[in-house]
Amino acid sequence: MGLPVSRARTRRLLVTLSEAEHAGIKANATRFGMSMSMYLRKIGLGFEPKSQWDAEIARDLIRVRGDLGKVGGLLKLWVMGRPDEGLSADDVTTLADQLGTIAEEIRQKVRAL
Repeated sequence: MGLPVSRARTRRLLVTLSEAEHAGIKANATRFGMSMSMYLRKIGLGFEPKSQWDAEIARDLIRVRGDLGKVGGLLKLWVMGRPDEGLSADDVTTLADQLGTIAEEIRQKVRAL
């Protein structure tokens, strides 16, 4: 069902902090795109918020994975259009397999974010 809306919140919690603790909590809340109250409420209730930075990294990794796929496809097209020039078919297959392995590693890292 989720957290109650803010109007239903009637209880306050007083927490005494040092300046450094306050600054650290404020920095973390900002990094996750939350107010300090929301950040502390979520952490206190066991949630692990994902930072906005993680989302940016995930988008970048997805873009890189797509680029790897394009490179592999272009490499195959180039080799098919120029048989007996440059790399052997086995070399191209090995390179394409390596690109596929890297793309899969990127996919797994994105899922872990």
